[in-house]
Amino acid sequence: MYVFDFFSGCGGASAGFQEAGMQIKLGIDIDPDAARTYQANFPEAEFICDDIRNLNIEDIQQYIPTDGPILFSGCAPCQPF
Repeated sequence: MYVFDFFSGCGGASAGFQEAGMQIKLGIDIDPDAARTYQANFPEAEFICDDIRNLNIEDIQQYIPTDGPILFSGCAPCQPF
């Protein structure tokens, strides 16, 4: 299963999904510090460092594989907490 992690932060949810045997495809977060940490934790995954409100389907469509199930994960943004 392929995972797309929205509001990924440094990748806590992705780490759990990866530990469960899933493949991390994409992380999205607005925070540049979180982006650097996520990319260090998941070097095989793509990352978009931007406000999700600026993105459209074309921005993530290129990362969506056609050969398996997909999980879109959306956790609460960490910054307010």
